[in-house]
Amino acid sequence: MKSRWMKFLIYGFFLAILGVLFLTFVFYSTGGPREESVSVNSDSPPNLKLGNFYPIEGTDYYLAEVFNDRPSSYLDYSSARWYSFGNGGQTRNLVFLDGESLESRKMYGTNESFILSVIPFPQKSTNQGESSNQEIVAVKWFAYYVVHQDVNEDGLLNEKDPSVLAISDYNGLRYKEVIKDILNLYELTMAEDGRLLVVYRLLDSRYASLIDTQTQEVILTQPLPELGTEVE
Repeated sequence: MKSRWMKFLIYGFFLAILGVLFLTFVFYSTGGPREESVSVNSDSPPNLKLGNFYPIEGTDYYLAEVFNDRPSSYLDYSSARWYSFGNGGQTRNLVFLDGESLESRKMYGTNESFILSVIPFPQKSTNQGESSNQEIVAVKWFAYYVVHQDVNEDGLLNEKDPSVLAISDYNGLRYKEVIKDILNLYELTMAEDGRLLVVYRLLDSRYASLIDTQTQEVILTQPLPELGTEVE
């Protein structure tokens, strides 16, 4: 009797395993679960916040970020090496405030773009501390690294999408997108007063360009040497 029940249990065990294997095969052969992107398919906008207003050095203006789940800290962007905030906290807009007239304006009409980086120019010297007697370097321009569209259709706006390099005056006026469809931004620095040197990659090749911040025009562009297909 025990032998019969033992055989029944063994057969039942093997049948259960075969059933699980069969269901697994059917599940994966039909494509498995489809992962939906909340940022693409959600009908409600993300929960955004207006951050603190920080003084723009050497001017009467203040700047604040409209952001998603991240403390406002634009003054920490002291390097021309770009940093993406990732999926957990992107800057979606900027607000400029005139400290005298109290007039204010936002950079974009909607909050649908992701601002990956904001760089003030001229930049403060790295050896200029808070207690330094050096003369204050007034901000004259801002450079922005921005993503507007989910080109690769992965449901996210990030550095994997082609971006634009834009510049404006210190108060947010004269905003202009100077170079578009950037895949990589290797360097951005002020080579001399009023001229930005930018090294970047487009779909076809890599380039170095000089931008005149007064005229907001690219005044010189030269291609970088071909590095081979194995170099991203």
